[in-house]
Amino acid sequence: RFSLLRAWLQQCDAHTCCQRPRALEGNFPTRVLDIGNPDALRLVSNQEVFSQKVSSRRYIALSHCWGKLAPGKIPQHCTTTQNIDSRKEGRGFCVGSLPLTFQDAIKVSQGLDIRYLWIDSLCIIQGSGGDWATESGRMEAVYAGAYCTIAATSAVSSEAGFLGRDEDETHRDNQNVPRYVSDNESPNSQAYLHTRAVNFAQEVDNGPLNQRAWVLQERYLSRRTVHFSSYRMYFECGFGIYGEDYTQMKSIVGSEKFIDLDPNFPSRLGSDYFNNVIKFLQSLFETYSTRELSVPADRAVALSGLLARIGSVFECKQSYGILEKFLHRTLIWHWTIPRKENTVDENSEVPSWSWMRYKGGIQFHQIRYGEWDKFRNLQFTRDGRALVTNVWEFRNCRLQKDLGADSTGIRHQILDSSGELRGCVMYDVEDYSTLCLEWAIILGAKHESQDLYLLVVRRTAGGEYERLGTGMIHRNYVLRKDGDAIFV
Repeated sequence: RFSLLRAWLQQCDAHTCCQRPRALEGNFPTRVLDIGNPDALRLVSNQEVFSQKVSSRRYIALSHCWGKLAPGKIPQHCTTTQNIDSRKEGRGFCVGSLPLTFQDAIKVSQGLDIRYLWIDSLCIIQGSGGDWATESGRMEAVYAGAYCTIAATSAVSSEAGFLGRDEDETHRDNQNVPRYVSDNESPNSQAYLHTRAVNFAQEVDNGPLNQRAWVLQERYLSRRTVHFSSYRMYFECGFGIYGEDYTQMKSIVGSEKFIDLDPNFPSRLGSDYFNNVIKFLQSLFETYSTRELSVPADRAVALSGLLARIGSVFECKQSYGILEKFLHRTLIWHWTIPRKENTVDENSEVPSWSWMRYKGGIQFHQIRYGEWDKFRNLQFTRDGRALVTNVWEFRNCRLQKDLGADSTGIRHQILDSSGELRGCVMYDVEDYSTLCLEWAIILGAKHESQDLYLLVVRRTAGGEYERLGTGMIHRNYVLRKDGDAIFV
């Protein structure tokens, strides 16, 4: 398997699109594992690595599931302020003392002749007095700068390992001998085109690892990734996806995977059409919102590196999953149905207008390009923690529960004085559905129509406004109030 993996990496090295950007040449994590000694490991700093005369400073990054942990409990294998000195000095620590997933990652790295390995729980100091708050913000650079990323795709925890596989499934697949096709990149070679490319989606995209929120940005930011599924190994780079079963899926301009496989994400996104960017961002946030987090508060952190990159490419401010250049379209979200798992943290520092404040899946209003005209009286404050806008007052209308829509009690109809339907509201939380219509923030108008897209808000004790839900209404049933309002 390692010979095939080495061949994939060598082939990828020849891809122009997969070349490591010069800006990352001097990039190196704060700490890495030195696995050059097969019998013992040492935790070394980047200063120590750069002071040594070594043939290569390449490192591999591991993407993995921690597994289920008791709240506040730190696994014994983690690096802490109590054991970091012993891990840095002398003979370091024994490979056998580590969880099986980490041992497998060491085997792969050594099989590729890569001396340094980065694993979050070992290279970041965990717990009290640790540097997680600082180092978690550097993960963007860690994964982007790695020689490659090892994804323990099939492992449900650090203890599970990933090099073992279902040999019966692998054998059964090999009985289905596919036809030969020419490899466009190497005309004299041949490769199998597997007829069951759907395996990749089932084993990788839907695998245990890719249900985790943190892993989404790890995958996008990695220049290339080796996925170890339950049945086979896959290699993913900017040129395409290759499988141990001879699966090939090329990354073609305009294809669904083209942006996903960007080795220097999000450079491909930055050159795409505006509407395609909107679709990608909305899909990205919808996917992320359904993923699992051991610490719910990490919802506003686990995508920060990716968002910083996107904001940089589009030269715009971004805050809590909302991007200034796409402000109106990233604000117009609502909860998925059913809503049993959607909860709001009233004590959260995340603004009410951000979907990151809540737990549960979201969806965006599907508005085609050119089908709406946005209102421009909406912008971030300097620190990005609030929005400055105008508020509108509802008039001559009332709410009625929409019993035919769903059983959650969050969707309401807006009726005029004669009972005619004039709009609808979907509340973020069931408790809000008992409120009367108060205020609205208008995001835009349906093109060549009198219908307006809005956010329902209420005034706080401090005179600011916070979000209650989203909806639509006919223009005649709202009236703009003078002066600016702060939306928090």
